[in-house]
Amino acid sequence: MVKLLLQYIVDVNHRDVEGNTPLHLACEEERLEVARLLIQHGAKVELLNKDEKSPLDLAPPSMKRSLQNAVS
Repeated sequence: MVKLLLQYIVDVNHRDVEGNTPLHLACEEERLEVARLLIQHGAKVELLNKDEKSPLDLAPPSMKRSLQNAVS
């Protein structure tokens, strides 16, 4: 489903009213594969929400390490 949506979403870095991007939400909900797909489609890991948290700040440690390896 996420792959299908990514074909039609223009801005994977769109923010909600709290400043969260889809990547923030994927990290917060511990959805590693969704987070990887978003990053592959241009999601930025450095964007901060209104609480000044990046997506990686919201991810559990093991997920954070995995995503850091994916972007480096």
